[in-house]
Amino acid sequence: MEISIVDVSPKPGIEGDICLYVVETSKGLILVEAGPPNGFQRLEKWLLEREYSFSDIKYVLLTHIHLDHGGGAGYIVQRGGNPEIYVHPRGAPHLVDPSKLWRSSLETIGDVARVYGEPQPVPEELVKIPSDGEEVELLGLGFEFIYTPGHAKHHMSIYLEDEDILFTGDSAGLYHGGTVIPTTPPPHNVEESRSSIRRMMALAPGRLGYTHFGIVDDALDWLERYEIVYNKWVNHVEKGYREGRGIDEIYRELRRVDVGIEVQERFFRYRGYGEEEVLLSLYGIYSYYEWLETRSSSGS
Repeated sequence: MEISIVDVSPKPGIEGDICLYVVETSKGLILVEAGPPNGFQRLEKWLLEREYSFSDIKYVLLTHIHLDHGGGAGYIVQRGGNPEIYVHPRGAPHLVDPSKLWRSSLETIGDVARVYGEPQPVPEELVKIPSDGEEVELLGLGFEFIYTPGHAKHHMSIYLEDEDILFTGDSAGLYHGGTVIPTTPPPHNVEESRSSIRRMMALAPGRLGYTHFGIVDDALDWLERYEIVYNKWVNHVEKGYREGRGIDEIYRELRRVDVGIEVQERFFRYRGYGEEEVLLSLYGIYSYYEWLETRSSSGS
């Protein structure tokens, strides 16, 4: 058994943006993530170079259905694959009919959605829904599905016990250039995200597999770093919100105290899209406090 990282970054010539993981076994392949539709050709090239076909893909495990993570699932089926696709129950309907997902993606992230590409439907009979904490044996390997909402309500993290690796999707942030920062677009829930971080830490994995991007050892150390950075962002945003300051001002202040922002924004400029990602994440946290205030004033 071997775990391979496949770069499925959607823009030609750009490396290190988005990856999926291929678990190679003597019985077939298991994919963790499907990547974006426009990164699909990179997966196809990887398979051909190793004399695999799409029919060798037996399972696809999705952390969530956002276009850069699950958007390529329908293309795998179109090219002759017939894998069972594991997804959170909230995400399952949008695999079968991705039209609403595509429309909302165009509305919320605009040109970034076009960079990722439009998803294609997955036959309902291929969709499998694991429960929270469920352990499943696939091709002789043990996987545990852990619901980790925060980045998205329908987010799961996936633990491969045999390799002591936790595939975090976006639940433990973006890892680039030796730094990690949150990805918290609206709607975001701070308490759910904090709970998810604690759940991942309690699992005590040996390694983390980030979709953005790659595998790190010393998983607990990186989860602890992420928790510190996440709380720093939350504290800055909450303080700014209480003081009536806007997102741009909060962003400028936070950028002075978190060097990871500059490192990651340098990467965003290199890839040539989504350069406002940090602002979008800060707005996700900001909107959480707007929601809390609205809920409090309505008495709910």
